[in-house]
Amino acid sequence: MVRDVEAVSASVSFSVSIRSDNGGVKLRKCFDGDRPAQERPPDPPAFMPVVPAQEAVVAVDGREAGTWYIPPRIGRRCWIDEDVEIPRRFTEGRDRIEISLRIAPGSEWRAAAYWIFSYRADREGSGEADA
Repeated sequence: MVRDVEAVSASVSFSVSIRSDNGGVKLRKCFDGDRPAQERPPDPPAFMPVVPAQEAVVAVDGREAGTWYIPPRIGRRCWIDEDVEIPRRFTEGRDRIEISLRIAPGSEWRAAAYWIFSYRADREGSGEADA
């Protein structure tokens, strides 16, 4: 699998279509689990490389919906998926939403792809989602 990873330190915004009869949505991002090449220690490393924490404030249509925090982890060459839940009160009755991620100061937000899943209104919290 080959993907381009974008690293940003300010903000990310995008508009997505969702089910209007949703019971909330799940936002998923895929990012690389390795540190950027310029940050890697020489081989063999004297220590385990750590991928720094990532943090962003999530807003839906300009309303703050929560904080997405991804803790630091040991770096390894792999793809990692992380999710954040957006409650129904931010999405109910809407078929399109604008999502903004305001990156925390000092954090580098890395992403190769985003997916959005709409929960069925009659299944809120059940874990069943439509992509």
